[in-house]
Amino acid sequence: MSMSSLMQFAVILLAVCGQATASMTYNLYLDGILSPKVTSLYLRGDGESAEPVPDTLLKDLSSQVMGELVNVYNVTALKMITEMSTSDSPGVEDECVVASDDISCQQIGGCGKCVLQYGSKEGGMQLDMSVRLHENNDIIDVRTEVTLTAPTSAVARETLTRMVPKVEDKLGCNGSSIWSIQHQPSMLETMASTSNLVETVVTNQEDKDRRAASIDELILGNALMKNRTRLDYVSATSKKPRHLEVWSFEDVKFIQSVKSLFIDGYLATTSAPAGIAHAEALVHPAMVAHPSPKRALVISLAPNAIVKEVLKYKSIEHVTVVGSDVDAVKLVEKHMPSFNDCSFLGPDDSQSCMESAAVKLVKEDLYTWLDAKRELPESFDVMFVDVPIGKHEWLSLEMYKKLKGLTARDSAFVVSSGSSPSLFDVNTETVLSPRENLLRQAARNVEYGGLNADTLLYDEPLAQPLSSTFIIMIQEDGDSYYRFVRRNAPAIDVDLVNRLRPGISDRGHPTLVYDGPTHLNYLMISRAWEHWYCQTLPGRNLPICDTFVPHWFNPKYHFYNAEVQRDPKKGRKLIAREDIPKDHFVLPHDAALGIRIERDKWEALNKFVEDFPDAGMFRQFCDFVLAYGFESESLERSGWVVSIACNNSFTNHACTKEEETTTTLLDIHYDEDGHDDVSFSPPMNRRADLLGVLSMTSRDVKAGEELTIDYRCFRDDANDPEFNEFLRQICEEGGGMVNDALIDE
Repeated sequence: MSMSSLMQFAVILLAVCGQATASMTYNLYLDGILSPKVTSLYLRGDGESAEPVPDTLLKDLSSQVMGELVNVYNVTALKMITEMSTSDSPGVEDECVVASDDISCQQIGGCGKCVLQYGSKEGGMQLDMSVRLHENNDIIDVRTEVTLTAPTSAVARETLTRMVPKVEDKLGCNGSSIWSIQHQPSMLETMASTSNLVETVVTNQEDKDRRAASIDELILGNALMKNRTRLDYVSATSKKPRHLEVWSFEDVKFIQSVKSLFIDGYLATTSAPAGIAHAEALVHPAMVAHPSPKRALVISLAPNAIVKEVLKYKSIEHVTVVGSDVDAVKLVEKHMPSFNDCSFLGPDDSQSCMESAAVKLVKEDLYTWLDAKRELPESFDVMFVDVPIGKHEWLSLEMYKKLKGLTARDSAFVVSSGSSPSLFDVNTETVLSPRENLLRQAARNVEYGGLNADTLLYDEPLAQPLSSTFIIMIQEDGDSYYRFVRRNAPAIDVDLVNRLRPGISDRGHPTLVYDGPTHLNYLMISRAWEHWYCQTLPGRNLPICDTFVPHWFNPKYHFYNAEVQRDPKKGRKLIAREDIPKDHFVLPHDAALGIRIERDKWEALNKFVEDFPDAGMFRQFCDFVLAYGFESESLERSGWVVSIACNNSFTNHACTKEEETTTTLLDIHYDEDGHDDVSFSPPMNRRADLLGVLSMTSRDVKAGEELTIDYRCFRDDANDPEFNEFLRQICEEGGGMVNDALIDE
């Protein structure tokens, strides 16, 4: 059928029926070989027909298929429309019916084609059926195309999905056809979707995520996928209708068949490795980061796989599940039993994860439950939010403010939503999408409407097409942050060994994707996030984006012409040998010559020195780090970094603002409220190794001028009494570089 005739038919139908803004158009394409049994009804006994393509065959098949299509649409699909009308959706009018019983057929050589149209008050359909007789006159190839316009995509998809086995039955080629169901958006649909952006911002990236996780893309439109079978279908109505279906299929990438659950047309969970990768990436980083997680909150439509990963930890005493779909939980238990296998809990507990004594499945609506917690609050150590496609209310700042009221000192939320942004499609509008707004507000101080949480991102590409981006928000002043940012893979592996329940590792590796090295990968986010941050508000207006990012790879901003000179009072000093403009990098190769000591290692080293005071070299190493090191407790780093072989080490302390000529990378970054304590900044997160070892000129510096820096920028706690006494001695005595005599033994 030509596009022009389709447009004509749609315009006439919509004009008559008045459904212009609500209609959705889908096409079913099915190609099959007519079975010998059906063929024999139309061919002579000698295998030859009276004509190249029997006219009766075309007309009979077209009429039968259209009859089935009309029946399916009226009996099954109209039930869904009734559900819509009982859930605060517009009802169905009764007047408009457009129908045609005439079949238009034509023959060209060995091929024939018939077209039949039908219209109703809710939509319209057109059947194009073509038949080709092969040279040996006993194989007939039948190609069927159904164009269906219906009030919603769910109605169209469901009607055409149910038509596949019926068409195959008419052709006698059950299960052996090639078919696909594809959305064919009209100009009216495109205009309607564009107008929706006024209420909710949908970025190009979010639109891509939706398409990648849609049943259209994964199942219905994939004609090359083998053995696609719908195992279960549930249509339910509460506040609004919802449709759940489980499909099985064979994918060349996996040895076993895959089963996937779709809710309202989008993937909710899958038995494929992506389903396990998603659950592990959501759960394990926060569980390992928390010192001792006992109480967990899971917010998910289909929480089975997530709950199983949480229950793997020995310390867990209670798991509250809110916001789940009861039918989804049952369908996963029925069709994906591995997600409900908690035999590792032992004989004293249920072998079913969702029926474990530790699990409480809340039947109340999520927001009703959250409002009730204002009166009867309880605290959770870890909270996991698995945001479904299109459920923007689960990304609202107000929801997380309510969840913040359920946190303790070391609590962490983890939110899975979408995928990493594209390097090419960035939302540069002043209005942010729900996920972008949450990222912007999470780290802001409470007085500015934020959550005041240490906020970090990580990606797990193996979770796609499920959400592969994870936002972790950790309460300040706790140990969870420092444990999360550890760049110590063996320590994380050991935590898994010690924290997981006995028996899990007896079957092999306790996880499919997550372990220590994987965790380290999570700590280095992709450049796409830096690009996104510097293209959207507020990042694009901050110095880290308009100064550092564009200058770092420009050699004109790198300055190496400095020398160390002897000074009778200061010992050594660093002198500029030529003029250096403001915001230029001084001896940037220093960034590659630093030793980083994570907080846990630093604490262990100090404990060792305390336990063995005669271990002189260890004590000297501690003194060296204190004297020359930079303390970093934010931006995905913890502990100390110290340069070991660069002239920048001889930069002396600036006792006054006028004396200061250089600053650190951290000092050029502040948030949109003017604070220099920034806990979310992808450009800084990606280059946190530069903190404390990369200096920039804070003003224009003349040749021969000494390069100095305020040593207070080297400490997170600049009010430390011993450190301030050390600075006072330098300024009062006119001393220079730090030496052992200035360190309090």
